[in-house]
Amino acid sequence: MTIVDLRNSTIITRRISWDKRLPKHFEFMMKLHEEVYETLYNNCDPNKFAFNDTGDGYLCVFWDEYHALTCLDMAIRIREFLESNLPEHNKTLKLSKGGLLPEFNYGFGLHSGASTVYKCTYTKDSKDPKSIQKDFIFGIVANTVARLESFTKNYISYNFLITANYKKNYLNQATDENLKNLFKKESPCYRKLGKVDIKDGKKTGHYIFALNPEFISKFKEYYV
Repeated sequence: MTIVDLRNSTIITRRISWDKRLPKHFEFMMKLHEEVYETLYNNCDPNKFAFNDTGDGYLCVFWDEYHALTCLDMAIRIREFLESNLPEHNKTLKLSKGGLLPEFNYGFGLHSGASTVYKCTYTKDSKDPKSIQKDFIFGIVANTVARLESFTKNYISYNFLITANYKKNYLNQATDENLKNLFKKESPCYRKLGKVDIKDGKKTGHYIFALNPEFISKFKEYYV
């Protein structure tokens, strides 16, 4: 399961609600939504994932045979869009790190665990074009991944955090040795951050790891 969230969205949208920057932000968010939808539906079996959007964030759960790898692949694709478009969007909205309003940034959290998904359609008639599709995602894993993503705000250098559970599934599902070697002890591609209480209700905490840009670029190279 993965979650991505736009940092500083609440304070920025509140402050620009009454000026000419708001339509430009709506335009950017529509492009982001389209990118996320196309990334998921063009690359994944729609019967093997569930998806929720929160306006400025997205929660996705996958259950195909290689769900850990699929999860990371989708997260990286979305990250590429943000990396390519957020700097210009910040400039368009006149946002800066030292200004009155902070810049948009992002955070990703990846975790593996049991969850319950219910996919349903609200309609009085199956042919009704006004029918509403909805994915319900239940379980503590959804809370854990949300808390994990929020925890990225504590780090300046890392915006991609994973749990030990996710790492275990990744290593079990990776068939390419190059992919497995990204998690070797001496690998410079990730950093162990220790056992942390991310306030998700698990008293013993979670071992968490940060993925750096080198990990992401190598994964893109090796994952086919």
